[in-house]
Formats: sequence, structure tokens, C-alpha cells
Amino acid sequence: MVQLLAVGLFLLTLGQAAFAAINPQDWMSEIYANNPDKPLRQIMIPGTHDTGTDRMTSKSPLSSTMDGIVKIAPRGALVAWSKTQDRSMQQQLNDGIRYFDLRVENTSQGWMTYHGLLSNYLTDMLEQLARFVENHPREIILLDFQALSNFNNDMTALITYLEEHPVLGPRVANWGEFGPRVRIGDLWDADKSIIPMFSQRRVRFPDGSYGDSNFVWPRVLQNPWSNTRHTAKVEEDLLNGIRQRPDDIFYVSQGVLTPDAHVVTLGWFQGITSLRDMAVKWMNTKFANLIPRLNTEARRAGKHVNIIIADYYQHGGLVPLCLQLNEQNANN
Repeated sequence: MVQLLAVGLFLLTLGQAAFAAINPQDWMSEIYANNPDKPLRQIMIPGTHDTGTDRMTSKSPLSSTMDGIVKIAPRGALVAWSKTQDRSMQQQLNDGIRYFDLRVENTSQGWMTYHGLLSNYLTDMLEQLARFVENHPREIILLDFQALSNFNNDMTALITYLEEHPVLGPRVANWGEFGPRVRIGDLWDADKSIIPMFSQRRVRFPDGSYGDSNFVWPRVLQNPWSNTRHTAKVEEDLLNGIRQRPDDIFYVSQGVLTPDAHVVTLGWFQGITSLRDMAVKWMNTKFANLIPRLNTEARRAGKHVNIIIADYYQHGGLVPLCLQLNEQNANN
């Protein structure tokens, strides 16, 4: 028994040492170097929910999407129940995050991310991305522009900005050339690393006509949302969802709780006064414990866990766990 325990501890230590050698800044290129045929929709990609909220403060302006009585709520409370991340895009990229959930409003001050309140200038975030991809060209980044406010169904300026950016433009995997069945090696061979997905792609062409741009991607993914404060319901939905996920597009598993009137007004009795509290105290540890089971259930059903997102992702070990499971799945 003692010998078996010693062997077990040795193997565990060896596995941890091998995993510790993975650089989160280059995990895709390291883990999949020997398996470039792996489809991107079958890779476990850690991501962030409402990525661009780290610069939100009590002085942040209201988003134009806010309405009703919420407009007169104390600004501190609005921040507490709107802010979902406290790390910059640069830090998230360095930590290994590769999927970014972006909600962008076209304001008089420029394009700004929002979640209740306005937060970051999008161009600042994109410059952080540009610096990262210059140094890590084989890391594949998914930008999901899933909510676009005040653009009047005309994305010409924003898409043109991406297309003409000297760093980002050449690295975008053009929708006209690629698709959701793309393999990680296809992108490496083409020296591409950015997949921008837009809920609206309407642009003005040089002849004055309008149509959908083929430079950026449509949102070729499913992103089911439990819309509940109950962790048990989130877990049930995640397990059911991964067993039934479509195979031919990207798929997002959200380990995210949503506040309701009950938790906002009475949650302080349980020490819950913000989205951060809900993530750190209620959801993230359970989500981390659930991810290996999601992986097992997906494989039993002939599926793959794909994009995994959370609020305040650094609490609960989301990224290290995803990297470890990617190592296990890389050749399967």
C-alpha cells in the first residue's frame, strides 16, 4: 500500500510538473503543436463573460440600453451588479483567455464596451490585442461582438477599422475564406489568429450599396444562457447542453449566475452584494468542479466541450483546468 501510494504521488507530481511547464501565453501553440488537425470547435477555450468591464467605476456613464427605474439607482449599486471582470484585456490574454464576449455601444466619445454602465474604450482593448498577437502569432483569439448598440445597423466604420489596422487586419481569418469547421493548423498555415464574430455585419460598399461584410464572421455559435441565480440550475443546463450541442459550429458553456430582485435586495444577508460575490462565493468553485464532468459527458455523447466562460474567471482556476483538460484531449 505504501509503495502504491508513493508511486501515485510520484505520477501526480510528474503530471503537475509537466502541466506547470505550459506557458498560458502560448498554450494553444504548445499543446496542439503535434495535432494541428484539431478543429477549433473541439478545443476547450477559456473565455470571459462581458469581457470589457474592468474600467467601470461609480463615475461611469449609463449605457443608452439602460431604462426604467434602474436609471435612478445608486451608482455604486449599479457598478456592483454590472461589473463582471476586473482584469484588463492584456492581462486576460496573458492569463490564457482566448474568447472575449464584447458588448459595444457607439457613443459620442467613441466605441465603448458596456454592461449597464459604459466601461472601456474598444480601441484601447484592440490595441492591447494587437500587442499580444504580434508576440504570440499562433494563439487563436475569438472576438464575439454579440451586442452592438447605436450603430443603426451600419457597421462600416468599426469593420473598416479592423480591416485597415496594420496589425489586426492582416491577422483576421476572413469569413470568405474560413468557416466554423476550421482547424487550428489551417489558421497557422495561413498566418491568421483572429476570428471576429458580429451580430450585425452590414456595411456600405464603395458603390454606395449595403450588404454583409465577408471580412468578419457571423455569430456561428450557440451560447445558451440559464438566466438564474441558482447554481444547481446552471449545472443542469450545462450538462444537458453539452450532450446535445451541435457539432458544426462553436458552442459556449456559461458558468454564470444572473441576479434577480431577490438576490439584489436580500442577498446581503448571505454576504452577497455584487456579481463578484455571486461568482466567487457561489459559482466559480462549483463550475471548476463541474468542468471535468462536462468533458466526460461530452465525450460519452461523442461531443467536445468548446468555449467556457465565467465572471471573475481568475477565482476558481478556470484557465489552468482548461489547459490541463486540453492536454488530455489533444490527441483524442
